[in-house]
Amino acid sequence: MATTTKPKIGKLPSFTDVANAPVVTGKARSMANLRKGGGRPKGVPNATTGALKEMILGALDKAGGEEYLVKQAQMNPGAFLSLIGKVLPTELKNAEPGGFIVHVTTGVSRE
Repeated sequence: MATTTKPKIGKLPSFTDVANAPVVTGKARSMANLRKGGGRPKGVPNATTGALKEMILGALDKAGGEEYLVKQAQMNPGAFLSLIGKVLPTELKNAEPGGFIVHVTTGVSRE
C-alpha cells in the first residue's frame, strides 16, 4: 500500500523569472488565488455596470421613453412592477408616526 504525504501549504514565493518558476498545482494553486492585491479597490464603481446602465437608458430613449414605459405597464404589468421594484429604494423612511399605508390596485376582482 503506497502512502502519499500532503505538501504543507504556506506562503507561496513570488517569482520574477516565470520560465524557471516551479509548477504549482492542487490546493497550493487555489491558495495562490487568495492572495491580496487583485481586483478593484474598495469604493471604486464598476465600469461595466455604468456602461450597461447608459446603454439601457439610451435604448429606452430610442424606444419612446416615458410613453413606452406606460405602454409596457399596461401590456406587461408583472414585468413593469418588477422593474419598479428594482428602481425603488430598498429602505423607505417615514417622518410621520404610525408608518405607511399602502393601497395596491391590481384590477383583478376577488370573486
